Amino acid sequence: MPTTFLLTSFYWDNLIHFGMGQSGRRRELAFTMPMADKRLPGIAAEDIGRCAYGIFKAGNTYIGKTLASQAST
Repeated sequence: MPTTFLLTSFYWDNLIHFGMGQSGRRRELAFTMPMADKRLPGIAAEDIGRCAYGIFKAGNTYIGKTLASQAST
């Protein structure tokens, strides 16, 4: 069966859903992840459909390939 794998990255929507933002004493939001100087690639959940559509629209171009988002520099 012809297959293409689309590896998604962190969903930016998670920052506002599922309680990831923590409220501080002064009613400020803090978002911390112990990643040092590492980059975090991310995408809006609604954009995943656009990516998948582009893959389907490309016909056989991506069959047998794995596609993943990368952090921009």
